Amino acid sequence: MDALELAITLQWQGFALIALLDSSPQLRPLSAKQQEARNKESIWHDISLSAG
Repeated sequence: MDALELAITLQWQGFALIALLDSSPQLRPLSAKQQEARNKESIWHDISLSAG
């Protein structure tokens, strides 16, 4: 597995964890900072897929 594949794999695991946390009613409210970080991760994910 090369570095790009590893980065993408780890990112998808992060998205799975975020989805799990989002489904929890106790943890649903995200702060503005957390939402901003998620948006940035999404942008980097899109860039890595298009470079891929």
